[in-house]
Amino acid sequence: MAHREDIDRGVLDILKDVAATHESDGVDDIDIVLDAIGEPVYALDPKGRIIYYNRASANQFGLEGDEALGMRAGEIVTDETEAAATEAIIQSLKDPENGGEALEVQVKTDDGRSRIFEHTLTPYLTEDGEFRGVVAVAKDVTEVVQVRGELEEDRQALRDLYEVAGRSDLDLPIKVRRLLEIGCERLGLPYGFVTDIREETQYIWQAVGDHVDLQPGGSSPLEESYCRKTIARSDLVAYQNAPTEGMQDDPAYKRFGLACYVGAKVTVNGELHGTLCFADEQPREPTFNEGERTFVKLLAQWVGREFERERHLQVMEIRARSDPLTGLVNREEVFTRLDQELERADRYGHTVSVVMLDLDHFKELNDTYGHLAGDEVLREFGGLLRNFMRDADVAGRYGGEEFIAILPHVGLEGAETLAERFLAKLRELTFEAEGQEMTITCSAGVTELRSPGEAAEDLIERADTALYEAKQKGRDRVETST
Repeated sequence: MAHREDIDRGVLDILKDVAATHESDGVDDIDIVLDAIGEPVYALDPKGRIIYYNRASANQFGLEGDEALGMRAGEIVTDETEAAATEAIIQSLKDPENGGEALEVQVKTDDGRSRIFEHTLTPYLTEDGEFRGVVAVAKDVTEVVQVRGELEEDRQALRDLYEVAGRSDLDLPIKVRRLLEIGCERLGLPYGFVTDIREETQYIWQAVGDHVDLQPGGSSPLEESYCRKTIARSDLVAYQNAPTEGMQDDPAYKRFGLACYVGAKVTVNGELHGTLCFADEQPREPTFNEGERTFVKLLAQWVGREFERERHLQVMEIRARSDPLTGLVNREEVFTRLDQELERADRYGHTVSVVMLDLDHFKELNDTYGHLAGDEVLREFGGLLRNFMRDADVAGRYGGEEFIAILPHVGLEGAETLAERFLAKLRELTFEAEGQEMTITCSAGVTELRSPGEAAEDLIERADTALYEAKQKGRDRVETST
């Protein structure tokens, strides 16, 4: 629900990224995809005014039509304190290092109740650092917050959970392992594990304890696992003494020998990911009480949220390394990748070549047909270059209409041949602008690694010199520099 022309292009790109992380059954229209998402998604301009929201936002917050467009974000929260917090987080997001921040906000829903939503906010900043807007994905975490309150008597376990979940210096496997250790200690059980379930197979993603069949990287048929019962239930599954509870002949008990087991589903973006489980080979005398069962469900929700956050950060990381127009790696990533390839070349004694490419007469094309047509040419050129390269090669946009290809294990002669073939392929490609078909050409400069220890800047400078020579000799040609 928005006027598309009011949305900054960069903010629209983030909305497309959100849509791309959800199953769309081949639907390309992001409005349809975002409306099908069960979680509220909305966008704010630099002043905190709403410029887009999907159907779930309207349903959750009781909005009609386009009535919320132009409203400030704080107007849909319950009190001025939380409204101020929302505005504060928007202001803090003007620093790009704060991307991916999550904020829990109390919100009025359509039925008049107050619910707590976790808002994951992604800012959009131009290359000049100008803050142009923010996209928020809201997740109802009311039950999670309520569970935290119900577990107040176990303050130490919660403090440990908060400490681990809040540590940005821990990577995801280590963080999940620590959460499992806290769970094992809380429940008094020796084994804890998180599974990833795919194609009727249970994979152990992370685990604690010394059970030989419950170690990271292990797998088993789903039909021989306790997890098949866990994912079939809406609530968690628990056995205090499996053999006396009808499991003595079950393939899961025969394979793993776990007399005690408690497990809950782990979902990521509403889809089943796997399970979080705790177990023991010995029976457990007391039954799992309500607090313990709630604790396991809380951990499963927490692990699911960590997976969700990891996916979100991966999307942001890809955006940071990519050119938004062409999808190729950007200039900064070009230098990173070339440095890596040169290190490998020094270590293993192979060569590396670099090809610089520049579109011919691109300024005239922009002047004649406009920048939108120029952007489309750059986009299609980038796609052609990406598809032409091998999996081991790196294709990047160096700046403007200049592109670069990094070719590991390819010498000067081979790189020159590849460049010639690419230019020939480009000549066959036609573009349309203002109802007219046109073709474009490019010039290329090629060089290769001269000696071990040579810097990335040296190769790029030589390739650029060869490119300049190709331009001087009439364009649409390849020149080399040794």
